[in-house]
Amino acid sequence: NLEILHEMEYVIPDADRQKVLEEVYLFQDVPKLDDTLFDLHEEKTFAVRDFRVIRWHGANLLASPYFPRSGGMLVDWVAPGETDKAVRAFARKEDGDGE
Repeated sequence: NLEILHEMEYVIPDADRQKVLEEVYLFQDVPKLDDTLFDLHEEKTFAVRDFRVIRWHGANLLASPYFPRSGGMLVDWVAPGETDKAVRAFARKEDGDGE
């Protein structure tokens, strides 16, 4: 259970979710709340609107709705059509063959 790994989780009103996502998202091309992404740790899709914001080591981090169970965070999110490429890259990194 990964709940003990973070200090707290923010409760974000529905009306503010897109704004918060845009502020905390670290990459270009911020997804929309109606988009669907794939969590590499959980190996499941999720609606972006279900994201979580956790406080961890003094920083606000985006996490998937599955974070307490499997630890999926922003860097573990991919578009559903790119899961094979992402899983292969992740496997190479785990085997020490990655960059």
